[in-house]
Amino acid sequence: MKLTSRTIALSILGLTATSAALTSTALFYPPFLKPLIALGLPTKPLNSVPFLGNAILAAQAPQITATDLKALKEREDILLIDVRTTAEFDRSHIPGAIHIPLRDIEDGSGIKTIQALQQKQSKKIVTYCHSGGRSHRAIDRLTKSGITATNLTGGIVKWRDTVDPDLKLPAS
Repeated sequence: MKLTSRTIALSILGLTATSAALTSTALFYPPFLKPLIALGLPTKPLNSVPFLGNAILAAQAPQITATDLKALKEREDILLIDVRTTAEFDRSHIPGAIHIPLRDIEDGSGIKTIQALQQKQSKKIVTYCHSGGRSHRAIDRLTKSGITATNLTGGIVKWRDTVDPDLKLPAS
């Protein structure tokens, strides 16, 4: 059996890939994880497992679809934060977004920047990355710092697919 983050996560949960194919797929699906977390699924030891950890963070974070974000941007002034790398942001980003890389949020400097921006004008915060993994980690750090934020489901990829098909994305 090939050792992957999925097989490690299944092993932690006491499942095998062959005996629980449907169950394992469901476990990595954030909407399925929400009720399990509410029932007491221990998230702390599982957060460090790459694939499952991202799904857990996604299940715990408030979400907004690309269509709903477009409507929200038209109704009110929001703080839209792109947590991707500088190269990714420079290549393309959602109009109106500011760039605060995940590494800056993780080292605390990005959190200070966001707090300063919020003091000037209280705004709803939405984070995004390429497809969702990094922005969920950013929301986890922001939440631990007392900042409420929402994640763009599917990241800039979903924004391009749903709202702005002309947006060019960096090769992944």
